[in-house]
Amino acid sequence: MPHWTALYRVQINADFDFTALENAADYLKGLGISHVYLSPILQAAAGSSHGYDVVDPTRINAEWGGEKVYLAAAERLAELGLGQVLDIVPNHMALKTPANPWWWDVLKNGARSSYYRTFDLGWRPKGPISLPILGKPIDALIKDGKFTLILEAGNPVFRYEDWRFPINAESLAWLISDWPNDRLSQELQRVNADTARLRELYGRQHYRLVDWHGSNTTWYYRRFFDINTLIGVNIDDPEVLHQRHAKEFRLADSGLINGIRIDHIDGLRDPQTYLETLRRHFPDAGIWVEKILEHGEALPSNWPVQGTTGYDYLNMLNGIFVDPAGEAELTRIYENFCGDGRAYEQVLEESKRQVLHDLFKGELDYLCEMLGRVAEAQLSFRWSDSDLREVLTEYAVALPVYRTYGWPSNASSTFDSSVIHRTVIAARQKTRGVDPGLFDFLHAVLSGHYEGEAAIEFASRLQQLTGPLMAKGAEDTAFYRYNRLVSLNEVGGNPSHFGCTVEEWHAFCKRMSDDWPLTIIATTTHDTKRSEDTRQRLNMLAAVPQS
Repeated sequence: MPHWTALYRVQINADFDFTALENAADYLKGLGISHVYLSPILQAAAGSSHGYDVVDPTRINAEWGGEKVYLAAAERLAELGLGQVLDIVPNHMALKTPANPWWWDVLKNGARSSYYRTFDLGWRPKGPISLPILGKPIDALIKDGKFTLILEAGNPVFRYEDWRFPINAESLAWLISDWPNDRLSQELQRVNADTARLRELYGRQHYRLVDWHGSNTTWYYRRFFDINTLIGVNIDDPEVLHQRHAKEFRLADSGLINGIRIDHIDGLRDPQTYLETLRRHFPDAGIWVEKILEHGEALPSNWPVQGTTGYDYLNMLNGIFVDPAGEAELTRIYENFCGDGRAYEQVLEESKRQVLHDLFKGELDYLCEMLGRVAEAQLSFRWSDSDLREVLTEYAVALPVYRTYGWPSNASSTFDSSVIHRTVIAARQKTRGVDPGLFDFLHAVLSGHYEGEAAIEFASRLQQLTGPLMAKGAEDTAFYRYNRLVSLNEVGGNPSHFGCTVEEWHAFCKRMSDDWPLTIIATTTHDTKRSEDTRQRLNMLAAVPQS
């Protein structure tokens, strides 16, 4: 394994594919780096520029050269003594059909599909799966001829714009039982002209296509943030985990992978158990998680990882160039210019409350329903829906970190227990006329004092929601409203913390070096123009002695 000095990030896409990576190998070696850090390489949605929208994890992306070309590039890097760090995406997949064969199978066969457990469809009864992708109601699209039957690769399928949807075997037999193959295309056109028959055929499927405009007010499946076309994966199911990571595990066995970067670890139901499984397959690799740590927060000590991907590092680095002595004067100038004297914490609270209502109302209603079920099972009592919604809203808005990490793998840590306790108190202070016992009950559920599947399910899903809420409320909303000093508004930053002292910077670097003896991580894009200035600077970084 190469000695760790510095990483160079390469974004693979159509403009810089696996062949380009192989051709750039000598240049990368000349920079003085030790490892190349690749963006996701598995089959992504057609035309993807980033690779985080995986549709088929069993294949290396064919648009970028496929497995054979990738392996040639990887072997060339290895010949030059360059290691490889791979970006993996365990939380979600793109549900574009038919490019995603697993999702296609679920739509075609419903609960009988062998991939039904792969996707996070929640605990609702196994009825038709609702997909919020339509621009209009389905009946209007059928009437307007925008939703039709076509023949593709010899099989009848539904078409809506650039989407395709399967037809299950039972309804297909009902549709074409008396049709000879040479008349199939002609008969499909007849069905398209008979809107009642077309509607009946659609009604026999295992899915329902709905208008996307209401997707934020109804819970259909777990999404990546509020993106309807990225569906959550049940990666915490051992069978799904091995199914999803089979290709990466084979690459690990080949010895080509020296490290992995895990995208959106906070989206997982049980990050600790997932990471422990991953560590068994990557026993000697560096493992970093994409995780935003709030001020005073540390990674859970029982995670078998080397650290985060560096948001905390970059913001601390920025902090040493911000003079804390200038805070009062810059605040005065900012408030006079904007006419808004609110503190950042007030802006953040307002932003999170708006985002919860506008983007995650469906998730909130879903959680209210779940908490009500827990109360009925444990206490034979149910609080009103409005009280449940008010208490959960105030808790989620008041939570000062992205999420906690209690159930299901273990009880809450001391840090998480303190956060939950303080957040419940803060939420209680924001409400009037709500039974105090409801706050006590929520505290007990989140602290693991109630056993049972329903309690674990609720606690886990609330933890999976608060991360996206903080991301959209802070990074995507509050950061655009509170701009006292924009360099403090980077991802992972906190605009209310105005710089740091040199002593704080040194203490932070000492903690980093104790956790993982990596001198520095140099991150850049795929642009490999032979800049002598870049070459010299990276060589200087790689030459910094380790302490």
